[in-house]
Amino acid sequence: MNLALPALICAAVLLWPTRRPTTVEGPGRVRRSSPTAGPRRRLRLPRPPATRRRRDRQEESLLAVIDALAPALEAGLPPAWALAEAGRSATEPTVQELFADVAAHAAHGVAPGELLDSRTGEGCTVEGADLLARSWALADQLGTPLARTTRTVAELLRARRAARRQVETAVTEARTTVRVLIALPLTGPLFALAVGIPPGQLYRSAPALVAVAVGGVLLVLGRQWMNRLVGAVADEGGLR
Repeated sequence: MNLALPALICAAVLLWPTRRPTTVEGPGRVRRSSPTAGPRRRLRLPRPPATRRRRDRQEESLLAVIDALAPALEAGLPPAWALAEAGRSATEPTVQELFADVAAHAAHGVAPGELLDSRTGEGCTVEGADLLARSWALADQLGTPLARTTRTVAELLRARRAARRQVETAVTEARTTVRVLIALPLTGPLFALAVGIPPGQLYRSAPALVAVAVGGVLLVLGRQWMNRLVGAVADEGGLR
């Protein structure tokens, strides 16, 4: 009975739900906090694995379109034709529809950057499309060739994806380390058995029970503190 108390405390700490990286907004969107909101942290909900997989597929599909689009633009093909042909290389329906729509309007003289920027402003959820839209809109204003801008966007998207994966790996390792460290107190009764002290005798006295209770509180506080540190890393890495 006495052994069950520390075991239940450690199990509760290990299984207590944590805040994982992501907001409740669509992919590719960054929610800015209000200047008067202060340091108060927003409530964050777990990003489901299906959402992360969809984000990765959309980003891969967008990169495939960009890789096909840049050479076509460098060859001097009309933007509308290049957009239509490159859009066919997309593997995600949302990406195909986006570029088909942009190509159709570009054929009537609408600037691709302005059109893509308006689509992302209307709630387009294609991962990375917002960066491409802003880059194209800026290129239209400055008169920069779209081909060079498109290649630069591809490099930025790949660098951002690589950095995000590194942060995901680091965050996963950190969370695993936290769980292992929290589980270590469970080895106390086992060590007592190894030296011949029954767990019931180990936790029989009032000071021992107080120590177990205080230790459980410290475990909870320590886990919250570590989760806050890991969450800060996830924020900086763009996982939220």
